[in-house]
Amino acid sequence: MKKLALIFAALLAVSFTAPAFAADNLDLSGSFRVRGWDIKDSGYAKDADKSYFDQRMRVKAKIKASDNAYVVIRADLGDTTWGDGFGPGTIQRPRSDEKTIDFDRLYGVYDADNWTATIGQQFLGLGILEVLDANMTAFKLRLKFDAFEPTFIYGKIDENGSFDDDGAFDDANLYAVNVSFGMGGFDSNAFWAMADDKGADTDAWALGFYAAGKLGMVNLVTELAYLDGEQSDTVDYEGLQFYVKGDANVTDAFNVGAEFLWAAGTDKADEAQLTNLSDFGDFTIADTNAPCATDVVVIQGASPFDFTSDNAGVIGASLFASYKIMDPLTVGVKVAYLTPEEDNATPVNDLTSYSVWAGYDLGSNTSLVLLYNIADNDSDLDAEDETMNTLYARFMITF
Repeated sequence: MKKLALIFAALLAVSFTAPAFAADNLDLSGSFRVRGWDIKDSGYAKDADKSYFDQRMRVKAKIKASDNAYVVIRADLGDTTWGDGFGPGTIQRPRSDEKTIDFDRLYGVYDADNWTATIGQQFLGLGILEVLDANMTAFKLRLKFDAFEPTFIYGKIDENGSFDDDGAFDDANLYAVNVSFGMGGFDSNAFWAMADDKGADTDAWALGFYAAGKLGMVNLVTELAYLDGEQSDTVDYEGLQFYVKGDANVTDAFNVGAEFLWAAGTDKADEAQLTNLSDFGDFTIADTNAPCATDVVVIQGASPFDFTSDNAGVIGASLFASYKIMDPLTVGVKVAYLTPEEDNATPVNDLTSYSVWAGYDLGSNTSLVLLYNIADNDSDLDAEDETMNTLYARFMITF
């Protein structure tokens, strides 16, 4: 880790000490942020209150080797919580046993006229970033045709503890195909993906269709996905889910929109609901349409399509709006309602989320976001039948 840190520091030094090289071959970008939360009845548990700050410096370097080839390095530095990852405060400089440098993307790209190859630790995403949303070591090949563009992906999920591929040590791999094409003014994608863990003798796969475009003044996004596979010898994966969102700029300053999502649940002992193959949590209908959409989490499960984490599915909708009061100041609201599709699978009856937020541009590339959320989880279990209140703030500088 120390050697990697020195290499990255050297790249930063080059950008300042060799202007000609930086201008021609090195492109640096990134951000610095500090976030804070004050949460009452966290996780819908009575008196489970939390308050904390964290920070992160993210730097991305794109190093051009030729007209067709380049390398990308993206690192998160000091991605830790105040008073914890940065020590108890007795020593104020970062001194910690925790990892404070994370190279989350390291890959090379060769871009030819009719194809592009991306090799290494990279971002992989499909559709609305629910079925697949991952950083993964992978090979990705995109072919460029006039009418459509197929992309083929092979990713290494896990060596399962050994390079020996026998029995439980056999590998876990990802295979995916995504075909992008235009359809009636919409950018569309048809995709298939499979996570195959031969060591554990389990597999999961998804088949889906995604489209995004404009119908009159309304921006539309929709996705339909079917998922299947084997969780174990006795339990099968099952999943069918649908999502649609529409929003429109009523005026230059005023935007309104709505979302609807549905997913089938199951109460069968030999079935488990499957919503994704890998999900960072970038798709969060129940939270906000603010700049901090993934930072305020109100659902119990990892996915809005199984928001109870009980294989219960979902029937849900949201309404949202934002208004630009003046150039630096934008305010917004969002209301979301989720209820299980399969009532017998969960004690949760429904969840209602209310958010108000404000974003203020302090100057060029510098912003402040404030958000307040009230989330009401109606459950038959007293331990999780509380109203959670979250006050959130984020300061960010981008470059």
